Amino acid sequence: MRGWAVVLLGAVVCSTCPNAVAGDEITISVASTSEALGAAHGREIVEGAEEAIAAINASGGLLGRRLAIAVADDGCSRLGGEALAEQISGAKPALVLGHPCARASVAAAAVYGKEGLLYIATATRHPELTEKRAGPTIFRLAGRDDQQGESAAAMLAQDFKDEPVALVQDRTKYARALFDKASAYLKKTSGKAPITATIIGGDKEYKATVSKTKQAAAVFFSGFPIEAGFVHAALQRAGSKARFIGSDTLATDEFASTFGRNAQGVRVLAVPGPDIDAGRFKALSGRERSKAAVFVFAEAVRRTGSVDAGKVAEVIEREEFSSDLGVVRFDAKGDAVIPAFAVLEWSGSEWTTTGETPPVIPINVPERQTAP
Repeated sequence: MRGWAVVLLGAVVCSTCPNAVAGDEITISVASTSEALGAAHGREIVEGAEEAIAAINASGGLLGRRLAIAVADDGCSRLGGEALAEQISGAKPALVLGHPCARASVAAAAVYGKEGLLYIATATRHPELTEKRAGPTIFRLAGRDDQQGESAAAMLAQDFKDEPVALVQDRTKYARALFDKASAYLKKTSGKAPITATIIGGDKEYKATVSKTKQAAAVFFSGFPIEAGFVHAALQRAGSKARFIGSDTLATDEFASTFGRNAQGVRVLAVPGPDIDAGRFKALSGRERSKAAVFVFAEAVRRTGSVDAGKVAEVIEREEFSSDLGVVRFDAKGDAVIPAFAVLEWSGSEWTTTGETPPVIPINVPERQTAP
């Protein structure tokens, strides 16, 4: 684990600093990493926080005090995350952002929850962060990977409201989970069951599946990319005009190299990488989410007149906040109600963004209070 530095935007205040409080500044600690798996997301978190802090300081600071940022490296590991969280807890910053790697973030959240520190995770998509929420000061300003099934179903319900839709899965545990959630969502929202089919890998024709689903206006496939390509090809040979939408597993080199132009028009729900067009997908940009997290924190502090973590967390959980992402609010588990995926389309040679995101799935959202 690396040492850390506290920076008052524009000047270094302290290097390898044991305490995250420098003078009368309000300190925000950012847990990043230089490890390959999380380095890009770590940079996004730091850059977004720096941009927001600079803007707040330029407009007079917060409660008459300037903001400082303390950046440290957690090594992208569970033990590193836990150790860094213990170190950060001793410094008692007003807000903690980061841990770009899920295992480090979940481990660190347990420490922050115990210590009552305000933690907003802007890169952690693993459900465990909030499903096993460590306390009321733990929040996630990012999508959840386990919302993919509901997100696909919500898009089908919105775009094909009065038309038949089909769900196809390849019986893997991953595919069944998406299939079950999509099916349940469609039944709940439309009152009618979708066409459903399961396949066994290895068949290139899938005649029974095609016979059952070829009249659907749209097909959502969850499973391995090779099987998806074969099902899509079989539907096309049968004359189907269905929009074919796949789970994020399709957005791979394997799918592209195997099916090429024959799969043109196939869509997937996916999380674009750090180089996405933030103008279109601000809620899916790590930098934009980090920036928004700082602004949400700052506004909650203004509304409470305090940096006390418990008071600030109460405001964040029950109220709404305007931001560049749009209106930000959190559900009862601490999850932000924001888009979790973008829609990508295979052009025949590459995956391109369509400019769409599935409808936001509000889960466990309590009644909201408007800003005073």
